[in-house]
Amino acid sequence: SSIFVIDQHAAHERVLFEKFSDSFKNGAVVSQDLVAEERLLLTDTEKDILEGCMDRIKAFGFGIKERDGDYFVYSVPYIFDNPASTSFLTDIIDMIKTEKVDSLYDIKLLDMATMACKAAVKGGDRLSREEAQKLIEKMLSLKNPFSCPHGRPTIIELTEYELEKKFKRIQ
Repeated sequence: SSIFVIDQHAAHERVLFEKFSDSFKNGAVVSQDLVAEERLLLTDTEKDILEGCMDRIKAFGFGIKERDGDYFVYSVPYIFDNPASTSFLTDIIDMIKTEKVDSLYDIKLLDMATMACKAAVKGGDRLSREEAQKLIEKMLSLKNPFSCPHGRPTIIELTEYELEKKFKRIQ
């Protein structure tokens, strides 16, 4: 027999990450309109980057319009049960500028991992029995339930032998 210990933060990160990356791949990202459009403060280089990958950024769920050489965000993707901030978009532009990444998808996976981390329950948060049960069920339905998007394990197994060894019952 064994005891399984689950890192609720890592498990929730994995659940959120897979849910969003699946909806992104299926073109089913939900967007939310902003109450008021927000002007993006961009350098000329950043404007060029934005223009160069506008289709992909729109596919990611951002609504952007151009007016008199300025860009305005009017809707944002709904990620991990929360609307993304426009700073997420400027972070993406920044990463394209500094990392020379060809695939916007690579950037997004990296950023999604970070966002999943921020949105996930924390290690010290108390989950009700029902919440914990739901998290375990969701986790077990995933393609890759055993590590969080950053590669940390979500679950570890302690066998009876290992426990007996720790309590010096056996050598």
